[in-house]
Amino acid sequence: MTVSVPPPDLLPFNDLGAAIQAALAHLQRTLGFQHCLFTHVDKDLPVRVAAHQPKAAYECGKTLARSERLHARLLRGEGPLVLAGGGAGACAGVPILGSDGRLFGTICGLCTQAQEIDHDEAAAVLLLFGRLLGSLVDRQREVDEAERRAERAEADALLDPLTGVFNRRGWDRLLAGEEERCRRYDCSAHIFMLDLDEFKHTNDTYGHARGDRMLRHAARTITRVLRGHDSMARIGGDEFAILAVESEPAQAEHLRRRLLDAFRERGIAASIGVARRRAGATLRRTWEEADALMYEAKRRHETGTA
Repeated sequence: MTVSVPPPDLLPFNDLGAAIQAALAHLQRTLGFQHCLFTHVDKDLPVRVAAHQPKAAYECGKTLARSERLHARLLRGEGPLVLAGGGAGACAGVPILGSDGRLFGTICGLCTQAQEIDHDEAAAVLLLFGRLLGSLVDRQREVDEAERRAERAEADALLDPLTGVFNRRGWDRLLAGEEERCRRYDCSAHIFMLDLDEFKHTNDTYGHARGDRMLRHAARTITRVLRGHDSMARIGGDEFAILAVESEPAQAEHLRRRLLDAFRERGIAASIGVARRRAGATLRRTWEEADALMYEAKRRHETGTA
């Protein structure tokens, strides 16, 4: 049976972010916390704080800094925790874990002034919301993985026949699919552009068969270095593109060095440009920046100033 015009408040949340905001609002209203906030954790580093009242985000950030002991324990997966803050008020929180025990984030309630909080009630409510949101995280991860599998299956028809990696059309599809996930979680991602410095000379001097072997060797070299959830494509000629999702700058630099070392071992000269997706930017813009940096590196190699 379907309700003809269901009330909006009875419909499911549109996404995980809406569910988190509703949880924060409920905690603030029912438990008496002045501020409630959610911290998203990426690679064990807090990367985003969302407050129920956006205007109070800065004050929440300062209060959280004063509650480092609580937050450190939450990041270790402990909770629910309710700590008296003496004259500075109280703070409480719970980690949000997936079914695999992986930490997704934390929810905290904060009182900047002395206030009575029912510790047992706060712990019980926080535990309930932590587990409910953990279930939603599991579901969202399943949806994300299913989307990735579907995109990769569709992109299998968009492979470069010479190297077996994605071609330009496959790259465009992958970039568009990952863009939505980056916006949803404000994830860090890097794009690498790689050019084979001596490809044209090899093609012109030794023939296309030798050039084709160089391209296949390059594709295999890149594939061996990449992490399991990174993607690559040959987007034209001797240019390869790499999308490294959920990567921090130190990881990107490590990957760049590994790529250069692997190409040196193969005796292939290559120029690499790396750009990071910044907050509010698009992956396509990041790709353009990586491309410009790659050509800059190539010019340095050609002039001997690298």
